[in-house]
Amino acid sequence: MKPRATNQCPPGFHDVLLVGQGGLATQAARHLRSITPSVTQVDRPDQVTDVASDSVERSALEGMTVVIATDPYPPSFGARLRRKHRARKFASNYATLVRTARDFGADRLIACSTAFLYADDGAVPLDPSLSPIDPAAETVAANAAEGAAELFSTLGGQSVVLRFGWVFGDADPISAQVVAAARKGWRLIEGRPGSWVETIAGPDAATAIVAATKAPPGIYNVSDGRPVTQAAINAVLEEATGTRLDPLDNVYWGELGVLFGSSHLLSDTNFGGLTGWRPSGADIRSYLLHAVLQPS
Repeated sequence: MKPRATNQCPPGFHDVLLVGQGGLATQAARHLRSITPSVTQVDRPDQVTDVASDSVERSALEGMTVVIATDPYPPSFGARLRRKHRARKFASNYATLVRTARDFGADRLIACSTAFLYADDGAVPLDPSLSPIDPAAETVAANAAEGAAELFSTLGGQSVVLRFGWVFGDADPISAQVVAAARKGWRLIEGRPGSWVETIAGPDAATAIVAATKAPPGIYNVSDGRPVTQAAINAVLEEATGTRLDPLDNVYWGELGVLFGSSHLLSDTNFGGLTGWRPSGADIRSYLLHAVLQPS
C-alpha cells in the first residue's frame, strides 16, 4: 500500500509523518489535521523510505515530526507464541525508520506507548522515571516504539513518549473483546479485583498526541485521571448486561495476562500542566454502559 496524504500539500513537504494503522493511528490522523497542512500516514515503518525518496532534495523533510502509533494486542495464546518474532521485527523496523527519518531531516519523534508496559505498581503509583517496565507479548510494539524514541534522541532528535492508559473505544480491539464477551455472559478481566486500570478515551489520546508536538522531550504518563479497579469494570459490565458474568477461565486475560493481570496506578503526570492538554471524553464506565447496550 502506498503512503497516503490526508491533506493536499506541495510535493515532498511533510509536517507530520504518522506510522500505524490501528484505531489510535486513525484518530490521531484526524486530529493532527487540525494543526498542520500536511499529515502523511503510512501503515508500515518500511514505507518511510518511500516517503523520503519522493523528494529530490535530501533536506525536504527538515523539521518533520514522526508519530509512531501503537496499540496493545489483546491477550491471547497466539500473541505469546509470536512474541520473540514480533519483538525482533518491530525493533528492527523501527530502528530503520528512525535512522531514515533523521537522515532526511526529521527533528521530533512521538512514540505512543502504553501504561500496560509497566510492571505491577506494588501499591506505589508508577513513575516514568523510576518504575520498571515488564515487556510482554501484548506490548512488544510499544516497547519497540520506546526503543526507537531512545535511538532518535541519541541521533540528535527530540523524543516524546506517551504511556497511555487503556485507550478504550469502538476502534479498540481490546474494548471490542471485553464488550462482546460480556454480551454473551462472560467475564474476561480476571485479575485481582482491587488492581487498578488507568484509562483514556480514544479521542482524548489523539488530542494528547497533538499536544505532544509541542511538549518538552521526555516520557509521560497520560490518562483521563479517573482510574478504576478491575472489580469496578466488571461491576459496570454486569450492570449493563443485567446479569452476573461468569469467568471465562482464560489465563491470558486473568492473573497471567499482562494487560489486566497487574495493577497499573499511575503517578500524577505533568503532561497536562506542560502542554495545556485536558481530557474531555467519556469515562470508561459511561462508555461500557453504552457499548454493551448498543446493537451488535
